Amino acid sequence: MRCMSCNAELLEGQVECLSCGHKVETNKPLKENIKMSTKALSSKGEMSVGGSDIFYSLYPMAIIGQVFTKSLLGFKTIFKNKKRLILILILVVIWVLLILLPFLGFNPLPIKIVSFLTFAQGAASNNPIRFIGGLFGKGVFAIFFVTLFDGGFKSMIKGIKPFLQGVKNTKKYQLSFLFLGIGVACILFNFFSGYAALIKSMVGVSAVFLILSALSTQTGFLYKLMVAFTAKRHHNHKSANEKGAKSLMSGLVIGFSLSILLSIIPFGYAPYLAGLLFITIGIILLFVVKQHEVLS
Repeated sequence: MRCMSCNAELLEGQVECLSCGHKVETNKPLKENIKMSTKALSSKGEMSVGGSDIFYSLYPMAIIGQVFTKSLLGFKTIFKNKKRLILILILVVIWVLLILLPFLGFNPLPIKIVSFLTFAQGAASNNPIRFIGGLFGKGVFAIFFVTLFDGGFKSMIKGIKPFLQGVKNTKKYQLSFLFLGIGVACILFNFFSGYAALIKSMVGVSAVFLILSALSTQTGFLYKLMVAFTAKRHHNHKSANEKGAKSLMSGLVIGFSLSILLSIIPFGYAPYLAGLLFITIGIILLFVVKQHEVLS
């Protein structure tokens, strides 16, 4: 069940939303509450909010802060889920072994393949920026790894259809978001990998599947954040542009896929350059479209 005001998740029996303070109508059946919540959040592909709802629904930094707070409050739940905890511990052990074995002079082809598949070389750098980026990349891969073994593969595959639709149905206004998504993904890939190389490209594959999953379910932190970034401002309120959000996410899928190909080039910063190019094109298109709207 979700809050009718801010779409935050509600626990059973909760009478007030902890995020925005909205009163939960407990005297109505659960299915009816869910139906009303969905109706309040979407109307012909758009979601309009005003007043305090803007802060919780369509501001990127508010969503990031909200998720961060929830993560801190719910940190203990990680250790209660034994399946996920075991998966993470297994992944950490694999990473440690794959980092130590080459230093011990044991690095045959099977070890290299497993190292590639698990993004073991992420954060393996003395450069502080590459190290930090690699840690974030390892976090992305860990989420993908746990999601994959937690029944999330079907949603990843189902995300291919909305991705193709997002590319096919992209109009002039959404085209700017598509290019911006491609550019941001290229830069993120280079940052996550530290130094773009094929051995580290698994982080791009992980990101692609996680975005496809978000496109399929249209829920979760990533989808909400993309909706917030593409929201349109109308005087004192914002309205969500779902088509723009899907175009942005489709651009992310294309960008990470393109970066995997660019990692073949023996120049570790090629995705950075490609990302800056696509972002520049996206900003120009966004400016041109807005100018056209003003003149019309």
